[in-house]
Amino acid sequence: MPKLKTKPTHKVRSIDAGAAFGSLLAQEFPGKEEREQFAADVQAELATIQALAQLEEQRKVLHIPKATIARRLGTPAPVVSRMFNSGEANPTLQTFAKTLAAMGLQAEIRYKKVARGEVPLRVVSR
Repeated sequence: MPKLKTKPTHKVRSIDAGAAFGSLLAQEFPGKEEREQFAADVQAELATIQALAQLEEQRKVLHIPKATIARRLGTPAPVVSRMFNSGEANPTLQTFAKTLAAMGLQAEIRYKKVARGEVPLRVVSR
């Protein structure tokens, strides 16, 4: 079947997503401090997601069923499943530490002075 050559009936407009997002942020958070707080909140959320994703990766590598972790934590299996799969989990540091222990793992937290603009929390895998 021959290919039809067609011309667009409308002009395609390019959008600078970064500039559009920046403009939206400026409208939502007009003050510099508000925008910085929002950015810090986003970074903390991303770090939580990264930490849980790496924990899930380790769980799979170690072949530890979620039901086993739940039993070791003394919590219902759906709670552990939500922590690993919901994408909205926000475990306390205590829950995270207990989960690490239930998996036979350890995490390290190091404190250091940050340079201007550097994120205050980042997850590093080895």
